Amino acid sequence: MENNTKETTEPRYAGFWLRLLALILDGMVINAVFTFIYIIMGKERSFLSGSVAFGSFSGNPEIYIMQLVQWLYYILMLKYFGASLGKMALKMRVVSKNGGELDWVSIILRETVGKFLSGLILGIGYLMVAWNPKKQALHDQIAGSYVILE
Repeated sequence: MENNTKETTEPRYAGFWLRLLALILDGMVINAVFTFIYIIMGKERSFLSGSVAFGSFSGNPEIYIMQLVQWLYYILMLKYFGASLGKMALKMRVVSKNGGELDWVSIILRETVGKFLSGLILGIGYLMVAWNPKKQALHDQIAGSYVILE
């Protein structure tokens, strides 16, 4: 008698600490880009000033430009490579519910509204990765995405 059951292997989901390390690596990349831009513009920038956090808006127009650059970085990297540089360095990829690529709407929703809400509730949206069975943050749940290990 033949066994007709299909074996389905659950993907390996990326956990909290690995995703945090990827975020730190991405922060270093973004900070280097901003520092380069400041050098070209002939302005001083302290490495201690950090990068722009989601939701930290002020009257300074440079802050808006920096925020836009951050959003574009994450949106375009996710659309064209399936991961940011930090995630790629750690062998992670962001996928849809069916394991494929995310569409534009899901990516933009995840990277703007989703991450804004994740941070707005005191970062709990990011911490959800630690206790969610499929390691989804709030922004992953909003966009229907998963971060998996390759």
